[in-house]
Amino acid sequence: MYLDAADAGISKTLLSYGTHEQRSMTVFREELRALAEEVTGDVTVLEVGANIGYFSLMEVTVLGERADVHVIEPAPENVALLERNVALNGYGDRITVERCAPGDRNENATLRLAEHANCHRVSGPSAVPASDGGTVVGEEPPQPSGSSTSSIPVPQVTGDRFLAERDIDRKQSMSCGWTSKDTKRR
Repeated sequence: MYLDAADAGISKTLLSYGTHEQRSMTVFREELRALAEEVTGDVTVLEVGANIGYFSLMEVTVLGERADVHVIEPAPENVALLERNVALNGYGDRITVERCAPGDRNENATLRLAEHANCHRVSGPSAVPASDGGTVVGEEPPQPSGSSTSSIPVPQVTGDRFLAERDIDRKQSMSCGWTSKDTKRR
């Protein structure tokens, strides 16, 4: 993998230890293997917040030729490394990189850049589910410590639109952490 030696986040962890979130990765790998055994035919995976491709590469490695992975990452520097990692591993035919952010509206949002490349946050005038089942409009998510004050505009797309534009059947895809008004987490 190509890594950013200046990044104090996932790249530093991978450079130091050769792995990231070892326990989570072990469980994730086991779940992918179980999925591969259970499902016949192609497997579509939606990965939201792909960062530099660590989990994406694992998905394709475990699922093999059957994998059709769509990765979503809004940060330009992460996308650059992600695309290089996909090419380096020869997975360009199985991993599609999309530079956008998930959201509940199809409009531009703001990506607040953090010190660590895996801690950027999307914010903006979006509806956020409230505990009472309603929505709270315009709330900003809390920023992690060490956050930068810089930000950039990024395209934001709903899950329904993303799937429809790519002709992906939402009932037959595996989503890693994305919900929208009509698309439930699987």
